Amino acid sequence: MKKKKLKLLITLLLLFEVLFGYTFAEILDNGVEVEPSTELTYYLSVKYDGIDVLGRTSSDSAVAEVNSGVIYVEDKIPEGLTFDGFVTTENGSIGSVERNNPLVPCTGIVINDTSDTGNSGAWNNNNTEFTYHGLHYNATTRTVSFRVKNLKAGCVLNVGIKTITPATVDDPNTVQVETRRDFYNYAIAKELLITSFSNVVHAFMGNKNETLYTVTYQYVNGTSANAPALPPTMSYAAGSTVGVVPNVKFDGYNFLGWTSNDVTISNGKFTMPSSNVTITGSFSQTTAHKVTYSISGTAPDGYVVPLEKNYYPNTYVYLDSLSVGDVFNGYRFLGWTSNDVTITDGYFEMPNSNVSIVGTFEPVQYNLSYQFLGDVKPDNSESLLPSTTQHSEGASVTLSSISDVSGYKFLGWHSPNTFTMPNKNVVVSGEWQRFNGEFEPSISIEVLDEKSYYRVGDTISYRIAVTNNDYYTINNVIIKENNSNVHFVSDSAYTIQDNLASIDYIYGYNTVYLYAEYTVTGNDSGSFVNEVELIGALADDDYILKEQDYVASVTSYLQSKIRICATVNGVDVGNSFRIKVSNNNFENWVVLKKDECMNVYVDPGTYRIFEVVPQEYRLIAVTGNLSANNTDLTVALGNDYQVNFINKFKNKKFMHAFGEVINEILGGE
Repeated sequence: MKKKKLKLLITLLLLFEVLFGYTFAEILDNGVEVEPSTELTYYLSVKYDGIDVLGRTSSDSAVAEVNSGVIYVEDKIPEGLTFDGFVTTENGSIGSVERNNPLVPCTGIVINDTSDTGNSGAWNNNNTEFTYHGLHYNATTRTVSFRVKNLKAGCVLNVGIKTITPATVDDPNTVQVETRRDFYNYAIAKELLITSFSNVVHAFMGNKNETLYTVTYQYVNGTSANAPALPPTMSYAAGSTVGVVPNVKFDGYNFLGWTSNDVTISNGKFTMPSSNVTITGSFSQTTAHKVTYSISGTAPDGYVVPLEKNYYPNTYVYLDSLSVGDVFNGYRFLGWTSNDVTITDGYFEMPNSNVSIVGTFEPVQYNLSYQFLGDVKPDNSESLLPSTTQHSEGASVTLSSISDVSGYKFLGWHSPNTFTMPNKNVVVSGEWQRFNGEFEPSISIEVLDEKSYYRVGDTISYRIAVTNNDYYTINNVIIKENNSNVHFVSDSAYTIQDNLASIDYIYGYNTVYLYAEYTVTGNDSGSFVNEVELIGALADDDYILKEQDYVASVTSYLQSKIRICATVNGVDVGNSFRIKVSNNNFENWVVLKKDECMNVYVDPGTYRIFEVVPQEYRLIAVTGNLSANNTDLTVALGNDYQVNFINKFKNKKFMHAFGEVINEILGGE
């Protein structure tokens, strides 16, 4: 979600516990007096607020779908207190919860950069750093630090820091004898260019009426208004050891440190004089530098590198675009690297120079592996499996072949031999069959009572012979009619289902006959081919049907057809038209009315086609396969032809009249 508005908050609570005897805990008021050798527990509450793209604003009673990046938190333990560890959890992790319901977990957690597995924390070998599941305490700087990642707006993450008050009010490490000691605690949180100070928690030991002197923080004149708010004024008794607040960072400026004309600051602390102290923070302006991105090697199609951007030194820069492991158009992103900075958890601190970031991709490779199914397989079948190979999405992949071994035949892979690799791993399965040898039956087909030529309505009868050419019986022999218009004829030697016929068994060196029929239709012309195929057979003792085509076919020829049509243009008086089709061995008269057609079936040869033109008509055209009357048409085997005779009624003129008979009765005078 895009962050529209961000607010980073950090607050401190102070709890008091008696170390010995009866134990209790309560939240202490600010400025409370505490006893020697008691436990003070500080709770840092890290909160994060914002408005998400849907306009939802987070608060103490509502969450919004917007999350922080990495928040750095730092807390400097007041001088005089002894660090005593962190408040632990049941599983060691420190995560966030909703503010209004602490029992509901939220997104956001302390980054466990130490990969601790214990449940109590531990010091390093020289006792300079204590760590607990991502929480750090540096004994040299007296600083607690940790990083919070992905904290959801409207949630809170609490970290407890346990300390112990001094055994005496007087600090044995100073010359002066103190009668009062003050403890001011505050924390600082940073995300990108946002810096926030927490509230200040104050406790003291000793004389309530001791004279106190103030410590005031200020910035030098001209400091940008973007600088973090200064901590409040704090008061200490003379002789107290006072720790200086941590350094600050903000956009466009380089912090030069805290200085004072009133005291000498050494190692981040000073001894309080009998007067007020002013501490001044100063900055120098910095220049923004470029962060540029590039890709080393091949980048996927369509990928665009992030835009070049400018950043000020000491600001946190979060890397744009892809994360490690993201897949883009068939390539996996391997991550960003740089020779200019150290990248941690997807961000780095901007130096006072330009930074070049380089990303790399690799083609996503998916595994193609093989396995054998079933219980029937050679003893060394695992060694026969092809090696696993890697392929990119979209690549054309051809499966490895497997050769038969003694006593076994490989039946093939349950996958197309060539396929396009998907974006996932593929496991291809195959099976074996025991193998003692191959058998090779034969199939043939013939036409019964065959004619030279067939006409529409004629039935063509077939006999199909399937022969077992071996000495042993074969069974479950399946025959298929590849012409869907041909149907098997029922017989006790086989069973029929649709265009398949099944023979239960064929003894050695025997033949079984099957019968089929087809009736010629008007849609047929030329020749008709019937094809049958043996598509399966079994045998005992692990004999296998030889892999080859078992196909037989036969061709029947259809008589040629001449379609003769008569057409009249204009007036028609209902006469018939007589057309003669003849040669030396054939003669056929066709009588047609207007717009009528008739088929004449003929053998191959040359035929004279002649129309006897009625007296009242004249022939105006011959079309189709002839262009004139009383001419020859050469007919080839099995072809269809058409001849159209177009006539016209003669106009009535004086040369053409109709007779008339008149019957009259004449009367006499």
